[in-house]
Amino acid sequence: MTALGKQESVFKNPKGGGEDPVIVNYVIAELIAKNCKCHSDSEFVKQCLVTTAEIVCPEKVQNFRNISLARNSIAERVDDIVCNFNE
Repeated sequence: MTALGKQESVFKNPKGGGEDPVIVNYVIAELIAKNCKCHSDSEFVKQCLVTTAEIVCPEKVQNFRNISLARNSIAERVDDIVCNFNE
């Protein structure tokens, strides 16, 4: 792989997670919004997911850590969902 190819791969597939972390991010954002929970609850949800993965499937823990559930990220996803819903 060329130097440019390596740099591009960082942006195309960060941390090797593919699209799954983004899909999970949207699903959790939707659940938080539907249940009128605080956006900061998402970080608690991530802690629960990572802890569960450590017990149930330790070989996949990094996949769970790659899911971005920061408060700002969840707020953006909820806005995206609302905008798409209103179209």
